[in-house]
Amino acid sequence: MDKNALQYKDENDRSYGLAGMAISLYVWDGEEYLIGLDLDADPGDGLSVSPAFNFGGNPRVSARSVWKEMVKHLQMSTAMLLGNVMCRSYCAPGGARRLSSQTTALMRAMVRDEGRELCSLDDDEIAEIFDQTLSYLERLYANTAVATIADSLSSALRTRRSLSAAEALDFLARLR
Repeated sequence: MDKNALQYKDENDRSYGLAGMAISLYVWDGEEYLIGLDLDADPGDGLSVSPAFNFGGNPRVSARSVWKEMVKHLQMSTAMLLGNVMCRSYCAPGGARRLSSQTTALMRAMVRDEGRELCSLDDDEIAEIFDQTLSYLERLYANTAVATIADSLSSALRTRRSLSAAEALDFLARLR
């Protein structure tokens, strides 16, 4: 599959992608992990999350609790991946409003690989996480109020170049 489908076209596209990741992290109750957004950061580093997001486990915590936390983080990562692409498609001016089947298949394969490797989930469990996340985010990003917030957040990011967690959360709080 062609991973170029996920690459940013320009700075405007990247700002919407980062806004989408932040929005998705927020609606998945992951705002505590957000450190900031940086439009000038290297690819893959535009949204900074705390080390706690990459939960490695704790010997004092049961294996089941650790696994549940890892699945929760897989769900948030899936939401951020989908949110990045969906915000660019649904909210950015001139967006397609629908994801292509090729792009959806590519993201599904990426999530499947993560789910297998990190959580030892089977394909049905991974598909359920992906499909539920996709369905929820399709409704979310089709909402005009969310598009307005995405516009404001991406515009502020292009103007300021970076936003702290507190600054980004000021925009995201309007989602409640």
